[in-house]
Amino acid sequence: MLNTLVFFKGIRPAGKSIRPDSFRWRAFGTAPCTYGKKTALYFGTIWPDPNASAAGVRTESLLSQVTKMGFKVHYCSPARSRLIPSELFERLGVEAHRLSSVNSDETDVVLKTLCPKLVILDRFLTEEMVGWRVRSNCPDCAIVLDSQDLHCLRLARQHVIEEIEAARGYAPSRGTEYYLNAIQKEGRYQAERQSGTFEPSRLVEKSKHADIIQVGARYALVREHFLREVASFHRSDLVLVSSNFEKEYLIKKFQISADKLFCAPFYVEVPSGETKSFQHRRGLCFLGNFRHPPNRDAISWLKRDIWPRLRQSLPKDAFIDVFGANPQREDILLSDPENGFRVSGPVKPSALFQRLQLYRALLAPLRFGAGVKGKIVDAWKSGTPVITTSIGAEGMYLRDGERVEFGGAVADDPESIALQTSRIYCNQSDWHQARLSGGYVLRSKFSEEGNGPALRARLQHVIRNLESVRKRNVVGQILEFSTNKYNEMLAKYIQLKDNNQASADQRPVHPRSSPDHDSPIDHQKTREKIEKILAWSEQLSPTKPAPNKPWGPLALDPSIDRTLSTLKRSMIGAHIKRDD
Repeated sequence: MLNTLVFFKGIRPAGKSIRPDSFRWRAFGTAPCTYGKKTALYFGTIWPDPNASAAGVRTESLLSQVTKMGFKVHYCSPARSRLIPSELFERLGVEAHRLSSVNSDETDVVLKTLCPKLVILDRFLTEEMVGWRVRSNCPDCAIVLDSQDLHCLRLARQHVIEEIEAARGYAPSRGTEYYLNAIQKEGRYQAERQSGTFEPSRLVEKSKHADIIQVGARYALVREHFLREVASFHRSDLVLVSSNFEKEYLIKKFQISADKLFCAPFYVEVPSGETKSFQHRRGLCFLGNFRHPPNRDAISWLKRDIWPRLRQSLPKDAFIDVFGANPQREDILLSDPENGFRVSGPVKPSALFQRLQLYRALLAPLRFGAGVKGKIVDAWKSGTPVITTSIGAEGMYLRDGERVEFGGAVADDPESIALQTSRIYCNQSDWHQARLSGGYVLRSKFSEEGNGPALRARLQHVIRNLESVRKRNVVGQILEFSTNKYNEMLAKYIQLKDNNQASADQRPVHPRSSPDHDSPIDHQKTREKIEKILAWSEQLSPTKPAPNKPWGPLALDPSIDRTLSTLKRSMIGAHIKRDD
C-alpha cells in the first residue's frame, strides 16, 4: 500500500524531511478508510479566488452549500501551494490538498482513503482527467460537474467577433492569419471588406446567435471543445449550469436531459441598509478580470468605439474607471486620464462594495461570453445600475409574465450604449428606477436564501438515488464505456512520460562524466514498460479487432487515434534519446 503524507501545502512521500508542527497533515494510504458517507471532494485545476473572478465567487458558494449539507469537504488541486486561499478554507472548514498532478497515482490514493460520497469536478477538463479515476476507485460516488459557464458557446462567440475584427483590419487575440485563412477560404465578408463598411449594430447580434456547429466546421478548436464538453456532461451524474438560458440551450440544441441539468447561479447575501444616493455619485466604472478574454475585448471596444461617443453626451467632468484583477502592462497603457479614461489594478473584496457606490453606473459592453456575470451582481449589491449588451444581460433578466426586469439598460451598438448610459447618468428618476429593479432581481434570482435550499435538495436526491439516475443515463453509459479506456490509457501514457522525464531530470550531471561513469540505466525494464503500454493501446485501435472482446473493435475518433500515435512516437523518441 502506498505510504503518502498529505500536507496542507502539498503531498510528499513519507520519509522526507518535514516539520510536523508547521503543517496540517494526514496520512493517506496508511490506514483503512475512516470517512465515508459524509465526505465530499472538490477537484479543480486552480484554487478558488473570489477576489479575482466570478468563477471564484461561485466556487466559494458551492463549497459553502456542500458544507451546510453536513459534508467534510476536501479541495484538491495541482496549482501552486502559495495560492491556496487559506483564510477562505479555514472559514468554510475545507481541507486543502495540493497534488503534484491530478493525473497521477496521488489522486487514486486520495479517493481510496477518503471514500467520498460526492465528488464535484470544476469544468469539463477536470472531468476528463479525474472522472474515470473516480468511477474506478469509488463506483458508488456521485459525480457532479460544475460547468461554470458553457465554454464551447463562449469560444464560438469569441471566434465570430474576432473573425469580423480580423476582416475589419484589427488584430484579434489569436492573430489575423488564424481567421483570414477561414475567411478567404469560404469567401466570407467579401462585400464588406471591399466597401470597408461593417454594421456595428449587428456585431453583438451575430455573436449572440453564433451556431456552434457552423463555427466548429470552420475552426477545429471550437468543434473539439464542443464535443469534449458535451460528452463530459453526459458522463456526469449531475451538471451545474449557471443560468436558465444555458439550461434551455443545452436541452433544445443538444437534447441533453433536463433531469441531468440544474441551474446553480450565485448565492448572494443581499445587504441591508441604504446605499449612496444619486447626488453623491460621480463617473462610470468597468469591473473585470483583465485575463478573461471577454473582458479584454470589452475594454478594447469601450476605449475605441464607445467612450469617444460617451464623452460628447456626458458632462465635461465625467470619467470612467476601469479596474480589476491581473492587469497587464498593455492594459495600464490604455489609461488616458486627460480624456477621462482611467485604468487601475485590483480592489480588495472588503473595499469593493464601498468602491462601487462611488459611481453612478457600471458599463459592461460584452460582445461575447456565457454564464452569469459577477460584475453585474456586484454592481446591484451596491445599488449601482448597469448598462450592458444582450450577451451581458443573458441569464440576468427576471421575467414576470410579460414584464421583464433588469437593473439598468441593454444596448448592442456604440451609439445605443452611449444613449442609454447618458439617460441613466443624467436623469435621476431613471437612475432611481434602475437601482430599484437591480435590487429586486438580486433578491429574487440570486439570493442565498432562495437558491441554497434548492441546490442542497438536488444534490441529496442524486446521492440517494444514484443507481436509478445512472440507469436512466443511457448516453452517459455508452460514452463511459467507449471513452473510459481511452482516457485511462492516455493518462497512463502521459504519467509514464512525466515519470521518465522526472527521472532524467534527477540524474546527477558531472562536467567530466563519461558513459562509463553515468548512473546505470535499466534499458530492458524501460523497454518492457513501453511495450506493455503499446500493447494496451493496440486494443484501442480502430482498425484492428480487440482480442477476446465479443463486441469487436472500439470505434475511436480519428483525432483520438492521431493523439495516441503522437504519444507513442514521443515516448519512443524519448527512450531512444536516453539510450543514446
